[in-house]
Order: sequence, then C-alpha cells, then structure tokens
Amino acid sequence: MIKTAVSRGMKRCSALFCAVIGTALSAQTGIPATPAGQALRAWLEAYNSGDRGLVEGFVQKFEPTVSSDMLMAFRKANGRIELVEIEKADNQHIKFAARQAGSDRPVIGELTMATERAVQIERLNFVGLKQ
Repeated sequence: MIKTAVSRGMKRCSALFCAVIGTALSAQTGIPATPAGQALRAWLEAYNSGDRGLVEGFVQKFEPTVSSDMLMAFRKANGRIELVEIEKADNQHIKFAARQAGSDRPVIGELTMATERAVQIERLNFVGLKQ
C-alpha cells in the first residue's frame, strides 16, 4: 500500500516536472502552440535526438512522404540544430532562425503545413545547411 502511494506520488512529480520543463523550454524558444509550431517542436525533438525510433514516429505522423533514412542522413551531415528565434508564425506557417550546435553558422528554416488544421507538413526548407 505504501509502495503504491509512493509510486503514484513519484509519477505525479515526474509528470509535473516534465510539464514545467516543457513549458519553460517552449517559453524560452517562443514556439507557438499552433499546428505549425507543434510540428516544428516535434521535428526539433526527433531530429536532435538522433534516435531512429523518434525520427520514424515523427515521419509517420508529420511527413510520411519523407523517409526516416533521409532525415537520419540529413542529421548526420548537419548535426544538432539549436533554435534561436521564431521570426514569423501563424497556424499554417512558421519561419525561424537557428544555428548548428556548437557553431555560429546561421540557419533559416521555414515550415508550412498542408492546411491550417492539418497535421502533415507540406514543406520544410532550410537555408544554410547541407541538403
């Protein structure tokens, strides 16, 4: 009984910690809670993780026309991406400034959703990275 109560308490603390950290990171980067913003957040998480499972999950949900192998090769060629700022955003489109991790090399990215309410990405382009 005590073990179960402690376990439940730990789960609540863990969920609260994740929520606080997620909110802080979102506020820090200014990624809006729009379909385009959610797709960008998911892309950054999957891409930067370098984890094939996360990348495959992202591709299946947001970009089924892109192969996870292609995204993993893009990651290998360019390394992690650090978001610097959101330059322009609405429900369907987001333009952002970023840089390659450990570098001052600027990167400009644009993400466009298929429609304002769609989950799928129509286009994700970068200037300043190896394609």
